[in-house]
Amino acid sequence: MTLHQAKPSPALAPYVKQYWCLEAYAPQAEAPIQRVVPNGLMELVFYLADTPTVLNSHHRFDGGLTLCGHTTSFFDLEVPPRLLLFTVSFQPCGVKALLGIPANELLNHSIPLRDILKDGLPQLEESLQEATSFAARVAIAERFLLQRLAPTDPHELARMGHSLGIINHHRGLVAIGTLAAEACLCRKQFERRFLAHVGISPKQFLRILRFQNALLQKARTPGLSLTELAYTCGYYDQSHMVNDFRALAGVTPSQYFAACEPVSDYFAQ
Repeated sequence: MTLHQAKPSPALAPYVKQYWCLEAYAPQAEAPIQRVVPNGLMELVFYLADTPTVLNSHHRFDGGLTLCGHTTSFFDLEVPPRLLLFTVSFQPCGVKALLGIPANELLNHSIPLRDILKDGLPQLEESLQEATSFAARVAIAERFLLQRLAPTDPHELARMGHSLGIINHHRGLVAIGTLAAEACLCRKQFERRFLAHVGISPKQFLRILRFQNALLQKARTPGLSLTELAYTCGYYDQSHMVNDFRALAGVTPSQYFAACEPVSDYFAQ
């Protein structure tokens, strides 16, 4: 398995977290099952070889550029023998800023980008397919996204960016009322605008970030007990953390860490 990662150009850094490419080839009698858990990020995914089969959600992949909204629970993929995908991981407000769509319309769904944008998509997909290196695909994606770099309502974008900075600093351990006050909005106004720009409610987003922080802290300090991990990440108690893991990953923390390496996509540098 080969993984490539790259950061965006400075002009796109407020909207794009990273580009990454994964290539794997493992022919076998039975296709492995990959569990996908919420990571707080929306992504643009392009499968350049075989496409996976989605087993239990509204996400779907048809081989073209696919825009993946936030997920509020886990889902499973049946991984094909030959896997080659190129992905753009957006910053929380990136999809609204670059594509100009209410991000909440994609909640718990993945849809072909051609259903949203009509112009130039066949050429873009063809260029990505024909590119012979990860660096070339990054350059193609950069050109496409830079052409769309004209975000509407920059004041509102800055307001949401400030809120997200607070959320990130506190690893999701901040009250929604505090965020609304910092944004100079009432709670209902803040929740409505956050949903449109980020694509998920503040309550759900904070829950996912606490979960992502638990993965981060376990990766940093593997010897942490589950009780220590729960209190480090701001859960009321261990049972609260267990409930979140069951809802977001489908298993208990013990089962998750026994089967999976703790990696936080959201807090990865």
